[in-house]
Amino acid sequence: MSVPVLVLTAREGWQDKVEVLSAGADDYVTKPFHIEEVAARMQALLRRNSGLASQVISIPPFQVDLSRRELSINEQPIQADRI
Repeated sequence: MSVPVLVLTAREGWQDKVEVLSAGADDYVTKPFHIEEVAARMQALLRRNSGLASQVISIPPFQVDLSRRELSINEQPIQADRI
């Protein structure tokens, strides 16, 4: 699963930004900030990441594709009735 990370901080140094972004953060916002900007950045991160996270759960020999609502065994789709 992929979870976007937005850092809100009072630290403004470029070294701090590089360190945090290199550690895996997706965005970095320094004080002072407007809440509307933070909300817009959060929406952009969620929009960007919404299709990137894997929607397939695999525990061999089973695979479940959540986005397609498909179940397979050894990569062979099987018909599953709704319970």
